[in-house]
Amino acid sequence: MVAREAILLTALIFILVLSQPVGPPAVVFAQRAVGGAGVRERAEAAFDAKRYAEAAEAYKQLFTLDSTDERAAYRLGRCYNVLKQYADAVSPLKDAIRLDPTDVAALDELGDAYRNLRLLDDALATYRAAVQCLVTFDERANLAAIKVPVLCLAAEHDGNAPPAVLEKMAAKIPGARYVCLPGLGHMPNLEAPQAFDAAIFNFLNAALAPKG
Repeated sequence: MVAREAILLTALIFILVLSQPVGPPAVVFAQRAVGGAGVRERAEAAFDAKRYAEAAEAYKQLFTLDSTDERAAYRLGRCYNVLKQYADAVSPLKDAIRLDPTDVAALDELGDAYRNLRLLDDALATYRAAVQCLVTFDERANLAAIKVPVLCLAAEHDGNAPPAVLEKMAAKIPGARYVCLPGLGHMPNLEAPQAFDAAIFNFLNAALAPKG
């Protein structure tokens, strides 16, 4: 039975490779499909048995095979935190949050990593200072003195930086461009990264284009 499964698996890999127009991507896809399942079983078993060093190596391999595997990223960070390798935990936990900004467990784990690295207090102090600047900073009188290309990029449903405010700001800056992204809120770079990037690159291409 094992030999038959091995033959079928080899045939599947062969079909996957031949069905792709270019060799390397097909090989990578086959490796992910075939290798990932066994690695995941090993990772989950080690994690459940609290063999965190072994689990970390397996989850690291899983995330290498598939950089969109949010579960592997989170659990890799979790393993590192348990092993008190806090500096190593930061990067995979950031990846997990990037892949799923609603992952509260990953946010908590990242907070623990920073706290144990004694960086959280500094980060909170910096954030408080930034908030203080937001409510006291007022340079409206100097907008007209800006002499460089400026993009005032708003989002239709952003209540923190309303489009009307950005539009007025653009009107006071010589040559500024105002763009409003429809249907988006305060985090357009996460809500619609392609639309956000397009607005940025369109502005940069126009600003850096040869004059005359």
